Amino acid sequence: MKMLKKLALVSAVSMISAGSFAMEAMDEETMSATTGQDGITINIVPDAISRTSATAMGVTAPTMDALEAGAPFYKGLSIGEIRVHDDDGLGAAGAATANSGALVIGDGTDRTVILAKGDKPIQINIDMVGDSNGSAAGGGAMLNVEIKQPKMAIKLGSIYVANSNAGATDRDADGVAGAFTEVDGTSVSGKVKILDGLEIVMNESTMTIQLGNEAQGSMIKADATLSGGLTINNFKLYDQQGSAALTADNLALGTVGSGGNFRASSLKITDNGGADLTTKTAIDFGSRVTTGTTVTTGGAVEAAFKDAAAVKAGFASYAAAPAPVQGAIDATFTYTKTLADGAAATAGTWGGVDTYNGLVITSELGGATGADITINNAAVGDSNAAIIGDVQIVGLMLANG
Repeated sequence: MKMLKKLALVSAVSMISAGSFAMEAMDEETMSATTGQDGITINIVPDAISRTSATAMGVTAPTMDALEAGAPFYKGLSIGEIRVHDDDGLGAAGAATANSGALVIGDGTDRTVILAKGDKPIQINIDMVGDSNGSAAGGGAMLNVEIKQPKMAIKLGSIYVANSNAGATDRDADGVAGAFTEVDGTSVSGKVKILDGLEIVMNESTMTIQLGNEAQGSMIKADATLSGGLTINNFKLYDQQGSAALTADNLALGTVGSGGNFRASSLKITDNGGADLTTKTAIDFGSRVTTGTTVTTGGAVEAAFKDAAAVKAGFASYAAAPAPVQGAIDATFTYTKTLADGAAATAGTWGGVDTYNGLVITSELGGATGADITINNAAVGDSNAAIIGDVQIVGLMLANG
């Protein structure tokens, strides 16, 4: 009997030890944590990047201080180089302009760096849904992924255009026809810088990705209010046309030369008259549209168009909008329909033949009265050019609202 009691005690101690071990706190080097709750929650904690290392990779003090002033380290990652190859270049394969090119970000040393404030993880919530609209009728299965992003700063490597060694099927990298097979892009040469490595600072936001039956209407939706607005530091766009140096002789012939740029120390975007920035973005991968929509005045398409416009303006529906807003929506619909029909007809083909075949991004920037853009310390010319000053764009409207 005593032996059984001893065995039971040993088993209990073992279970307590195992349970204590399972509940130990994970240190800051842990890359991710997964917990099975309602769906799956994944907390991603990137490795630490010291302020010294970030500075060595080109991140400036104002950008790091925008995350957390004076912090000794942040969480993040870096990428040496990103290459995007265009296999057949500009124009039809085999044409003189079909030489493959590439877009290159960074050069291995001038790295792309992503920093996050260290107090919160990147949280990914995943739910598998059998009925995407929650009704008896059923909306079909859907995978819902919610990504919560902490305050972040992104420093891009300098951006270049370059020659690519890629080639489309039956063409070489210069677009010449022959007994060639498709060559996937790997290396590049002849890089030309078009943009310096700018830095972007953005506050916490939430993005929702829905795969399958998209109840939100788009595959990816990112609706957020960025506290303090969106800031881009160290912007510099190069004019690299031609290789001739600027002299009085070639200037007289109309050749300006190369090496000039437009630059600004910072560019900040906020809601019109506000301190924060409201953003609404929808992202889809579209397919080829082969037929237009038949529009009849007073029909279902017109009703849907007007309801959607009213929702963008902040009202539940077209019927719920006040008369001035309804008038503006009516004018927009008539204008759009007239453009498609070629005349102010009551019915016809409206919208979209051979459109939306690719990446489709719909974005609204700013609040109900638009956005304000402030460009500080703008200058045009080479590095010797004097600063023009500051430029402000007030009340920029990018939505129908």
